[in-house]
Amino acid sequence: MAVAVTRLLTGGPDGRAAVDPGFVVETGEDDLDELLMDTAKLIGPVLRVVDSAEHGLVAIGERGRVPVWGTVGSDGRLTRLMIREHRLPSRRPARRGLRLAGTGVRWLVRFGFPVAIAVWCWGMPTILRWASGPVFGLFVVGTSGIGYALMSLVEIWLWRAATLAALASVWRLTYLPWGHPGIVDTVFLVGLLLIVSSILLRLRGERQLRLSQPLRLPLTGTWYPATGGEIGAVDLFKPGRIGRRGRSLTDFAAYGAPVNAPCDGAVVQLDDGHPDSPPGHPRYGPSDGNHLAIDTGYETVLLAHLASGSLRVALGDTVRTGQLLAAVGNSGDSGVPHLRIEVARDDRPLPLRFAGRRGGGRLWPGLPVTVPPHQEDAE
Repeated sequence: MAVAVTRLLTGGPDGRAAVDPGFVVETGEDDLDELLMDTAKLIGPVLRVVDSAEHGLVAIGERGRVPVWGTVGSDGRLTRLMIREHRLPSRRPARRGLRLAGTGVRWLVRFGFPVAIAVWCWGMPTILRWASGPVFGLFVVGTSGIGYALMSLVEIWLWRAATLAALASVWRLTYLPWGHPGIVDTVFLVGLLLIVSSILLRLRGERQLRLSQPLRLPLTGTWYPATGGEIGAVDLFKPGRIGRRGRSLTDFAAYGAPVNAPCDGAVVQLDDGHPDSPPGHPRYGPSDGNHLAIDTGYETVLLAHLASGSLRVALGDTVRTGQLLAAVGNSGDSGVPHLRIEVARDDRPLPLRFAGRRGGGRLWPGLPVTVPPHQEDAE
């Protein structure tokens, strides 16, 4: 593929021989000439195209670099092409002192922040101050679930302990004065009010947007959702027991986990062959990476970021709930191995609901969900 992309970007008019008649431009304008001109304006004349372990294919020009992605047919000619519209940052190695400082800050945030919030709750002199910064921080970070994507089980339990310690300070409110709201208190409280309001609005919208029937969770074991699925999608992560070095995909407990069919239906979309990205360095390309979509007859269920070469079905196949489909990977726009589930009807996202779950089948951000093996038999 690198040869075909190089011929197109550096070969001038002769480079068109590298393009298949059914060529598709997926990024930028539909017209190939305009895409190539925009690329030349961005990085100057392309000198060469290299295969980078961090970014995948990279076009190097006189004024910078941009990631490139494409596919080739059996004749070696390009059938699809994507070129990112922003240059990569210049490669300047960080000094050792800065790297060490950055590592120290990350560890301080990961382990010091929850402890600091708990201690702060016990030292606040007024009710308003107690209810602003610390509680807002715990609410956003501790329940949003986004942080669980990069946490180990040790960090998760530390957050839980800090949350319980902070909540235990509620008894102090019986004798604390209300205090006078300052600018910081007002900003935090308004932000908290906006978050609660958005949740209530989503719940109201669910009355008109419902799945035809709840899905089955396609994984087994214990997983942590980064969202609750109210926006039509959920990302499921599996933290390690002690921590993760993050140097290879096998350091992550989620990588390679079997993915089963969450519903009955026909496979209407399927894409495989995208390499799994190194941890923390998503390779440029289609955001869903290796993925498949199942049409239930009422909605479309998408399973994304699957492992390269793991798909066990073909386009047009009929699948049954619980059937093995693929494995969790790190393809597409994914920093660490996880599974993304999306559901839509007529391109409109639907709130996700799962069979066998309390609370109407919801998943709550950051709260673990455990699925026993052979779930279909257990139910």
